[in-house]
Amino acid sequence: MMILKERSFMKKKDISVPEGALAADAAECVSHKGLPAVYECDKCGAPICDSCYDAFTLEDEGEEFHFCADCYKGFIAAEAEEAVSLKKMIVREFIGIAFGMVVGFILGLALGMDTNVLALQILLPILGTFVGGSFVTIVKKIYNSYQLNKDTSGGDSSWVFNLFTALFICAGYIIISPFTTIYRIVVRVQDRRALDEMLAQVAQVTNAVDEFVQRVAEAAAAAVAGSMALEAAASGADAGVEISLDDIAGEGFEIAENGEFLRKVRYR
Repeated sequence: MMILKERSFMKKKDISVPEGALAADAAECVSHKGLPAVYECDKCGAPICDSCYDAFTLEDEGEEFHFCADCYKGFIAAEAEEAVSLKKMIVREFIGIAFGMVVGFILGLALGMDTNVLALQILLPILGTFVGGSFVTIVKKIYNSYQLNKDTSGGDSSWVFNLFTALFICAGYIIISPFTTIYRIVVRVQDRRALDEMLAQVAQVTNAVDEFVQRVAEAAAAAVAGSMALEAAASGADAGVEISLDDIAGEGFEIAENGEFLRKVRYR
């Protein structure tokens, strides 16, 4: 579930003012004093100007939502908090895998010592190591399967079905435990690197939002001082150059897409 779906929004409201000048009773942009507000933030209801309307936009299921700078940064901060939480979860998972491998090795070694077959004395500790290492993955897969079935069935899932699913997952992952353990470690290492990259990008975009707000305000002030049309000021134009959040922040950062990635990491 993307981050947008976890929020409830106000009914969108267009509060456009006549072109040319800011009406005496018209609202000003919450981030850019002197610029006419043309819309209300879909989260907090604060008035926003054309620049904020265009820059701080998110899409969910084909519908666009527009926010003030503070609410937009709030979404980014929520993603950063979730990414930090997931990094801690991955560390705990690594500890669980390591502990499971040690316990599995000891049990396999003990079982192997009880036999007089050399092959079993060698294979059982190895198999026990991988089975123990896959224990965390098995538990998570069973839990995720239960949650998914619960969500799709509206809480009316059969305990027989859940038990059968759990047994099937256990049998399957035990059979392929060597692959499961190695694959899980590799994937989680990649997830942790991706989360680190995302956190670095979050910091960059947060700074870019602040810079964008400041540059639009400066451009608007310069436009008013130079008797430039208020419409041009509201678009963030300074001597014909439009200010773009994408140009400041750089491409490749999408809050909705990051929300989907975070969901996958948590329930992988």
